Amino acid sequence: MAVVLLLRCAIARGEIISYQDGSEIGLRLDAVLDDSTYAVDQPVLLLLRLSNTSSDSIEIPSMRIYDRYLNVRIARDERPIQRTIRTSDEPPRPAGRLKLPPGAAQVETTNLLFEYGGLLTHQYQPVASVFGQFRLQPGRYSLQVEMDWPTAPRSSVRLWGPLLHFSVWPWSKFPEDSVELHSLVEQCGFKPTLSDYLYPNTTEPPFACCRGHLSYLKGTRLLALAYYACHMPNKALPTDSLMTLLHDSGTNPVVEAAILFDEIKFQGPYTETGLGWLESGRAKWRAGLNSKVLSTWRERQRQRRFILH
Repeated sequence: MAVVLLLRCAIARGEIISYQDGSEIGLRLDAVLDDSTYAVDQPVLLLLRLSNTSSDSIEIPSMRIYDRYLNVRIARDERPIQRTIRTSDEPPRPAGRLKLPPGAAQVETTNLLFEYGGLLTHQYQPVASVFGQFRLQPGRYSLQVEMDWPTAPRSSVRLWGPLLHFSVWPWSKFPEDSVELHSLVEQCGFKPTLSDYLYPNTTEPPFACCRGHLSYLKGTRLLALAYYACHMPNKALPTDSLMTLLHDSGTNPVVEAAILFDEIKFQGPYTETGLGWLESGRAKWRAGLNSKVLSTWRERQRQRRFILH
């Protein structure tokens, strides 16, 4: 395969680095958000898809933001904002690369509030602060994703995703969307303290009740916020049942895929049974973006790459 090199001058320890355009070797990076308009503490869900359009397998690195091969450039009102480092001991980059077969893709989802949001205080949205969330300042945002990883001592592969735009507004713009969340908090007995979110007892009623009521929020911008509050995953409502519930309720496909991704991620696919608990059946929710999430974790398990636990 012919390889086209884009020579760019970049100063890095006094050396000139040769950047190889990933699209020229058959890689494509796509990015999509779950919405274009958000409230200040509404999760901003980003779904990334790295596809191999070539006829050969290509080795790729981890797509997690904190592994630093992936860079999400965000600007608010044309002013860049920096990623928030919330801990000094972030996990090291995983060793090795994953071989992406021809025609295959890997996906990754992330809540940008966790990476770029500031801590939420009770003065903004009392109900949301029960759930220990973060927030973005109101404004108009632009976002572009870039991947960059070394392939030789002085060369790297570089890819760019599409330029995306979204806006963030105060809750006063969405008064109706708070009603269902207030009802959920009252009905399930959440207590308005941050410690209830940080140190939950998942066997107690609020979290089981919360999982069962997620479908009621499908038409609001609060579904993902409530999902994180429900201390995912939770045996009170197994993943297969949850995904059926969300899919049958007509949930936004990107939100659905992001929830499935985290359900697998936090249950630990690298167990003795692996993804066996997701393999059986022909439920409708297994199609579309969700099928890409499932194939992503199957391939990671098969190659024993990007273990997250």
